[in-house]
Amino acid sequence: MHVVVIANQKGGSGKTTLARNLAVADGNAVLIDRDPQGSLTSWWNRRATDEPPLVTLQGSLADTLAALY
Repeated sequence: MHVVVIANQKGGSGKTTLARNLAVADGNAVLIDRDPQGSLTSWWNRRATDEPPLVTLQGSLADTLAALY
């Protein structure tokens, strides 16, 4: 499994848009929304499909990634 992180301290730089578009284009990705604003989760909840899947964190990020293996 490859892990891709899109990070930038600046708000409004397109991180969420880039992440969701890459995940949809890839077709074999899992999304994890770490942003307290929840924009990715909000977008995912409006979709008509459950692909790509969105994972809810269970504990730390490391624990969540380990559970995906």
